[in-house]
Order: sequence, then structure tokens, then C-alpha cells
Amino acid sequence: MLKLRDFSCRECGLHWEALSQETTGVKCPRCGGIDTRFAFSPQAIKVTGAGAYTNKMKV
Repeated sequence: MLKLRDFSCRECGLHWEALSQETTGVKCPRCGGIDTRFAFSPQAIKVTGAGAYTNKMKV
């Protein structure tokens, strides 16, 4: 399954996002190098419904 992942190139320093199954060996779009690494980025979620966190303190 393809996921949107963040990558960075160790050769030219470019940071980019790409749809990929792999986390290593992805080709850099700027320099074409394969010395890239997966940069972990947490996914955004929205919690709704009963029991969801609110900004008001309840005691």
C-alpha cells in the first residue's frame, strides 16, 4: 500500500514527500542519488465523539 512519506537526501540535503512503499533506497528528485533516508513524521488525527478530549478542565 502506498503511503505519503517524508524523505531527505544525504548527498544534497533535499527534503521531500513522496508516495512510496519503501523507506530506503528512494531516488532523490534533485540529484538522483539513492543515499536517502526516511524522515519519520507523525500522522495528524482528529478525535471526535463522546469522551473526546476537550480544552476545559473537568473535575
